Amino acid sequence: MVKQVWGKWQELPASRKLIIVVMAAASLLALAFFVPWLTREEYTPLFTELDPKNASAVVEKLKENGIPYRLAAEGTSILVPKSQVYDIRIQLAGEGVLTDTGLGFELFDKSKLGVTDFERRLDYQRALQEELRRTIVQLEEIERARVHLVLPERSVFVSEDRPASAAVTIKLKPLASLKPAQIEGIIYLVSSSVENLPPENVKVIDSSGVVLSDGVVTGGARSPAWQKMTQEEIRRSFERDLERRIQDMLERILGPNRAVAMVTAELDFDAVEESVVEYGEGSILSQQESQEESTGGGGAQGPAGIEGNIGLPYYPETGQAGETYSRTDIITNYLVDQIERRVIQAPGRLTRLSTAVVVDGLLSNEETERITQIVQTAIGVDALRGDQISVVSMPFDARPEAIPEEMDREPEEGRFPWSWLAASLIGLALLLIVLLLLFRRGKAPQQEEIPAVETPVPVRQIVPELTEEEKIHKERQKKITDIAREKPEEAVQLLRTWLSEE
Repeated sequence: MVKQVWGKWQELPASRKLIIVVMAAASLLALAFFVPWLTREEYTPLFTELDPKNASAVVEKLKENGIPYRLAAEGTSILVPKSQVYDIRIQLAGEGVLTDTGLGFELFDKSKLGVTDFERRLDYQRALQEELRRTIVQLEEIERARVHLVLPERSVFVSEDRPASAAVTIKLKPLASLKPAQIEGIIYLVSSSVENLPPENVKVIDSSGVVLSDGVVTGGARSPAWQKMTQEEIRRSFERDLERRIQDMLERILGPNRAVAMVTAELDFDAVEESVVEYGEGSILSQQESQEESTGGGGAQGPAGIEGNIGLPYYPETGQAGETYSRTDIITNYLVDQIERRVIQAPGRLTRLSTAVVVDGLLSNEETERITQIVQTAIGVDALRGDQISVVSMPFDARPEAIPEEMDREPEEGRFPWSWLAASLIGLALLLIVLLLLFRRGKAPQQEEIPAVETPVPVRQIVPELTEEEKIHKERQKKITDIAREKPEEAVQLLRTWLSEE
């Protein structure tokens, strides 16, 4: 069997042998590369971004349990087989070697005898810090967090009772940032979770030492700086919305990149509350009338008092005898119509609007006026409010923007190695071409081998020499061919003359 194979191998031409050898070598290399890659066990991160101390503790436990592992990212990440990652993680959690984690309120799951009040308060503080840390790291932007609490002892005197304080240190994920609302949420989370901890006593610091909580909360309320920043964001968002509406409308009319619009809005963020009471004409609700009458008779004459007793002369008035007294009182109760109106103006009222529109090209006065009216109607310009609008037409600068050399040139570290890729592709293409040529040459039919001539044969013996007449005839034939090619009409006329002579 081996002799037959060897005999067939000897019968093959050299090109076939080369192709077989190359294909066999390529197959062996492919097997040597892909078989370990397909049969290898996939590793996945167990923990990442570990401190050296925590990484050492985890590695020691893995060695004790005989679990294979790999180190990555300069020893800060530990990889384990993917099929065992969850079991290993639970096992390490049970043994208390999880990185960057502590015990929360599970510290109190097991009661200890002989624990002092100081140790209990310290355990409570540790548990509370860990519970807050676990909650804070749930934010998508935060990678790590630590919480430090200062819980003063309660005093029997209210005047000597001191508030608690807290500091939160966070490490953000790459290219991540926290919004002011998220920082405020962290502050109020810690403040609401700790007794006697006002929001202004909570500080949030990032890994670079920047205090993120400054200007977010002041005395339990939003600070003026935070309010100013929020108002600016609202105003700019309102302006961008109006600019986008004007831009979209003008692009539909004039075409893309033919107009530029800028809007400046003045908003009043003062909260105003007004109470208005209006009274109507009213109607009679009830009416009460009382009448009193009396008639005087002839009684003793003379003045009463001292004048009558001392004998002073008395002159009576005429008509007093038999006088009649009458009195009428009318009390009317009216129901007055009363309208009480309470008006609260929300912050953000538009007080003034200024708009500038620049159109590419030169427009006539009529076209400019039409665009002005369209823009005024679109954004609701009010002349009584003091709004202004300006529409100007001028040619735009069509020159391309110059890109700075620093921006145009990519950094060497981040540049993709296109030259290496091109060289690899060219080399691969040349290899394929060589293999294809060898394969085609192997498929070509084998020509019979011509026996080698031992002695060289002169050319004169193979091709006989021409005689003088044959040389003259061949030269004439060549001249006639050249004339017929250069002057075909004259050649045709000459042939016609020869034919007519015959």
